[in-house]
Amino acid sequence: MTTIWRDLSTVKTLLDELWLELRIKNNVQEGLGQRRMDRINDGKKACCSDMIPLDLNRLVKEADLLKQAAEILEGSDSNVSAVLYEIMVQVKEVKEGLQALKILVGKQEAQLETCKELLATIHHINEVTQHIENNLPARYLYSTANEAGPTNSLEEKTEYHSPSPGSWIGVSPCYSAPFSNKRVAQSPRPYITYLKIEEFDGIPKYLRGRLTYEMVNRFIDAFNKALEKKYQLFSHPRSALKGKKLAEYDAFKKQETKETIEKACLITGLYFCVGDDLKTLGNITMDKASYNMLHILRHVRRVREIRTPGIVRYAVSN
Repeated sequence: MTTIWRDLSTVKTLLDELWLELRIKNNVQEGLGQRRMDRINDGKKACCSDMIPLDLNRLVKEADLLKQAAEILEGSDSNVSAVLYEIMVQVKEVKEGLQALKILVGKQEAQLETCKELLATIHHINEVTQHIENNLPARYLYSTANEAGPTNSLEEKTEYHSPSPGSWIGVSPCYSAPFSNKRVAQSPRPYITYLKIEEFDGIPKYLRGRLTYEMVNRFIDAFNKALEKKYQLFSHPRSALKGKKLAEYDAFKKQETKETIEKACLITGLYFCVGDDLKTLGNITMDKASYNMLHILRHVRRVREIRTPGIVRYAVSN
């Protein structure tokens, strides 16, 4: 810095000398120009002589400006160099800070774009979820109901829910022993599981006809409901049944065969319904469409048929 200010002092001295010299020349040229104007009448020479003082005036003005600049750079305060150096350091720090802010702003803009994309994805997921919630079939909605305590009433109402593993428990078709209040050990009763879309799509067209995936699964709901109501009756001892319930019990028992009873006693899960059970207990209209859906369930191995003279049993096989 000392060398710089020494050079500035030298420049200022030179500028002072130049300024003084220009002033002298300007005065001399003004005197010469006046005398020449008196002697020379040529317009061209007179014009050239007029330009000389104008050029000198411009140089004098520039010299004045340079002199003022040198005085400002030199400064009148002895500590001005230190102050200027501190200002230069601060300006450099501000520039570095601005550069860092630019980088940070760029990162924030990139993060903002990412957040916008995530927000759009969340909105889309929310719309899809809301659509699913509004259009989900009732059979896929599982609800937990408080289990009722033991009761002696044979007319107890049981709310049917969509099947799930172990969702309904009761005695096996081995039944209770006659004239005994003892019940056999409870075992899980099977149910027909819903068709998957892939399974439904794999069913031949001649079997499906105009039946839809939803219609078949609603039929499965009704079948499971009839199956549950039928075997719920066997959770009571025969001696406790009277009237209509006893008649239903005996009618159900007559539908059994040696095969179904033995397999059920071996806990192989051979439970079945007949057409009348589906009609009375499942509120199913046994028309052509219903029989077609039974054929579909047999095709996908959800049920199997057990035929004897006059009776066709639809046993759960999944």
